[in-house]
Amino acid sequence: MNIAQKISFQPQFRNIIMGLIYLAFTGYSVYQMAITPQLEGKIAYLIVIVVILGIALWSEYLRHLYQKAIIILNKDGNPEEAKKTFDGLLKKDIFRGYRKTVLIFDTLYYADQMDAQGCLDTLEKDHKFFHSCMDNLLIWDYTKFYAYFLMNNRTKTKAQYERVIKLKDVKVKGTKISPLYNWEFIEGVYLMSCKDYKKSIKAFQNVNPKNMNNRELMHYYYQFAQAYLANHDKEHAKEMLEKTIALNGNAKMKQSAEKLYKSL
Repeated sequence: MNIAQKISFQPQFRNIIMGLIYLAFTGYSVYQMAITPQLEGKIAYLIVIVVILGIALWSEYLRHLYQKAIIILNKDGNPEEAKKTFDGLLKKDIFRGYRKTVLIFDTLYYADQMDAQGCLDTLEKDHKFFHSCMDNLLIWDYTKFYAYFLMNNRTKTKAQYERVIKLKDVKVKGTKISPLYNWEFIEGVYLMSCKDYKKSIKAFQNVNPKNMNNRELMHYYYQFAQAYLANHDKEHAKEMLEKTIALNGNAKMKQSAEKLYKSL
């Protein structure tokens, strides 16, 4: 479940490296401009500096907006604000570099908002993209699986689960596909769909939440609570709902947890 979990020192480290590269490029270009005797040559170097640095800095600005949207979604737990930030990015994206990335972002956004149809509609916007590599195919199959689960469509949930689980051990060039999702969580959700609540609870108990971000924990605790409730274990259900409510943000799933907790 690490689809967008890139929040670490890496962006800062990358910014330092890119900053040094831009400084080196600018310094070299200014030096060449200074030693060029012809005015036309100086103007040419100036144009090159302005154009290349302008494009590079604009790309970095768009990347900053992207990272901001991901942090708001993953860490702050505010899907609407994250969506607003990403939409702002798309309006400024004159190079159209994020027109595919937004599709993956939207699968997360709609899942947080418990909008199953929104998840499915997002997938249908670009069938080719979601089948362009194994990682994207996993996103396609998992998103359908989770959406049908939210719709309480047991038949389609089962069919999609079988597709998802086939990808678990698939290898590309000798390496397994990226661990985008937690397999124990998937198992727990599937078993809950099958109404095998005791096994579902055991699967959720096997989940290691240590490496999960805020949004992943929200889905985990919320669905764990649902399994306990279905098994008539109100005490443990309330415990999981409390953990859901204690997380950052105001996603629809968290709001649902708050309403459910008050009703118990």
